[in-house]
Amino acid sequence: MNQSFQEIEAIRQQMEACKGWQIWRKQRRLDDSYYVFIVNHKELKTALLVFNIPDVAVDLWMVENRAKLEQYLKEIKRLLHNYLAAVRSLVDHTRKLVCEMYKDTDFWEEYHQEVKKRFDEPPHSRFVQELRHYVLHNELPFVGATLRWEQNLGMENFVQLDVLRLRAWGRWGAKAREYLATLPEKVRLEEIIDPYTSTVVEFYKWFGRRQSELHHADLEELGQLQERLQRAITEARKHFPEDNYSP
Repeated sequence: MNQSFQEIEAIRQQMEACKGWQIWRKQRRLDDSYYVFIVNHKELKTALLVFNIPDVAVDLWMVENRAKLEQYLKEIKRLLHNYLAAVRSLVDHTRKLVCEMYKDTDFWEEYHQEVKKRFDEPPHSRFVQELRHYVLHNELPFVGATLRWEQNLGMENFVQLDVLRLRAWGRWGAKAREYLATLPEKVRLEEIIDPYTSTVVEFYKWFGRRQSELHHADLEELGQLQERLQRAITEARKHFPEDNYSP
């Protein structure tokens, strides 16, 4: 039995000393940051969709329920704040990982070109990232609600941002100002967050795929060691008598 435990410990130490283990741990930390971003988007999106339910919207628009509507919009602001904070933390955590793992490698330039193409150059992406700065360092944006009836579309209910107030801020970069200029005076919040989230999802699919390609041998070695460890644990369990106790 002692020999089995010694084998398990030896494999565990070998596994934790291999390069693939270090890569995997860093990937897990970034996965956590990505999870926070995705869940913040999901929570905000869910809250916005609730207002699209006609019965809910009509109820909130009743004069006697004005306090409920104001509380709902406060909650949207809170969720938007959390979403935008997660936007930046994910950016910073990814940069840190890339700097630690890929500086002075060919992938360093490839990564920065991909970031430039997806996040730095598109005006919409720049706006979302700078909206985070607006919200965290200036003020929460004015969030309003709209209920309207159109003959062809029926009743529409949605939450909107006040674009005029946003334009009045003097610290937007050129790309963000360019995007703001394309918007109407009021814009649905979903039209801001959904395209950016899709961009992030596609970027991390690419990033994960490239990491798997770059570290294939190291991660394969880690996988083999994990399989060895599992076999050793399974074998060690055979030396323990079965518990036949029945309460």
